[in-house]
Amino acid sequence: MWRKVLGAGGASGRPRFNPADGCAAVPAAPPEEQARRRAQMEAQRQAEAQGRRDQELRRLYAGPGDAERARDRQIEALTLKLNYASNNLEQLEKKLADEVHDAARAERSGRAVSDNNREAIDRYSRQIDETRQRMAGFHADIEAVRIQYRPIIERLRTLDAPGGDTNAP
Repeated sequence: MWRKVLGAGGASGRPRFNPADGCAAVPAAPPEEQARRRAQMEAQRQAEAQGRRDQELRRLYAGPGDAERARDRQIEALTLKLNYASNNLEQLEKKLADEVHDAARAERSGRAVSDNNREAIDRYSRQIDETRQRMAGFHADIEAVRIQYRPIIERLRTLDAPGGDTNAP
């Protein structure tokens, strides 16, 4: 395998010169050397990328405490939504229980359950299911925020440590 280089000279021996294109052909580096160079270039590329990510983290957060406060604010906002949904769920369950009680009383007295009562039971049941799904979503969001901030906080701690590594992942 040969590669062309401009001008004369080469890694070893005398290159063959092709007067037609003005290039000298030199033997390609051995595969081990090529692999070493590729690995070295990849390591350098990764170190540069980590450096850019570290700069971005430093731009966003003053330190690990700042990232922890940002995480806690997001969790507090989601917890507030969760508490509101929980209170709403309690009210819906009470309204459903009242409607079911009214329907049972009507049946015990030999009257038919009214359409309004049936619709209310269906509506409250549907709203309860939707509220429970929303609450499950809030729980998942809270966990996602924790997971999202975990590597950020750990990286900032590494950077703040004495002799913090600025290029290690």
